[in-house]
Amino acid sequence: MRNLFAGLGIMVACSVAAAEPKLQMTPGVTGGVLSTQITTTMLTDADRARIKSANIMTASAEVYAGAVNITLNRGQAGVARSTHSVCFETWLTTEADYKFTIDVGGRQIVMSDHIVIPNDRRTCVQHELYENVVFNSPGAYTYYAVTTGTTKLAGEKRAVGQATISVR
Repeated sequence: MRNLFAGLGIMVACSVAAAEPKLQMTPGVTGGVLSTQITTTMLTDADRARIKSANIMTASAEVYAGAVNITLNRGQAGVARSTHSVCFETWLTTEADYKFTIDVGGRQIVMSDHIVIPNDRRTCVQHELYENVVFNSPGAYTYYAVTTGTTKLAGEKRAVGQATISVR
């Protein structure tokens, strides 16, 4: 019986790890995911002390959002890019949510997922998103990268990055 349950535990862990994030796009938007990286490392004694001293109880979230400035000619196709990262640290196994958004003039690509963070680990998820763009009028257009990471104990953390698309 013990071996049966051990096997089931492995299957459950694999199915959680194999879950695919949801990708949603505003109708008419073309783009997607350029790269993905997920890392998990054990917490060090210094990490554990930092979490405890910050009075975060058992979990923390750090977020980053960045966008890249680009220059285009009028009518020229280009690519707006954003880099998103969220890192969760926890002493106990917990659940977390992340949401990465690239927003060019209200046209969005959103990647999100609900994940399980293993105990005594630092788990980081990083995605680079892109959106194909074309502007027919010269000017400077601002676009945004937004990252949120949430756990029940750490609450929601949010970061916003912005960049400019210069059109000549």
